Amino acid sequence: MFSISVIVPVYNEEKTFLKILEKYKPLKKNINFELIIVNDGSNDNTKNLIENNSSMFDKVIHLSKNQGKGKAVREGLKIAKNEYIFFQDADLEYDPNDLSNFIKLAKTNNADFIMGSRFSSTTTTPLLDILGNKLVTLIFNVINNTSFSDICCCYCLFKKNNLPITHLKSNGWGQHIEILTNVLYNSK
Repeated sequence: MFSISVIVPVYNEEKTFLKILEKYKPLKKNINFELIIVNDGSNDNTKNLIENNSSMFDKVIHLSKNQGKGKAVREGLKIAKNEYIFFQDADLEYDPNDLSNFIKLAKTNNADFIMGSRFSSTTTTPLLDILGNKLVTLIFNVINNTSFSDICCCYCLFKKNNLPITHLKSNGWGQHIEILTNVLYNSK
């Protein structure tokens, strides 16, 4: 059976946190997944929202201080028990309903890894961010002989056994490229 661990790193997400949880609730009817929340030392009302809505997720980790998204992801990976991993940012940039599309692609293609792209649809990303991302993506593609359109997109599904968690070092946003590199190397 297709099983997924959805890791949701959160930092000061009091405005969107409950909306993300609400969007995942109907997906539980058709998808076998565990929802893991990693609070990266939020100093707003996020921690209270987590504690008061524990029935809406499966596992939680509270980091004592903000250490970066990369650290939060690593901690979530350590307790994830399912075959596939999916990341969900809590800021509503990505729609949790897309998880169904990732699963369909993975099943149809027996995929080890599926990557989303913010550039396959309308985006409100600032122009300099787009240009920087395109440059980094081009360099990554040349070095790794790949054809990604958005390697900094945090929306991906991959087999957990293709990611040696101990190899991850970055605590920041660059960790996503680190994860992508490790998964590509280990799924060949």
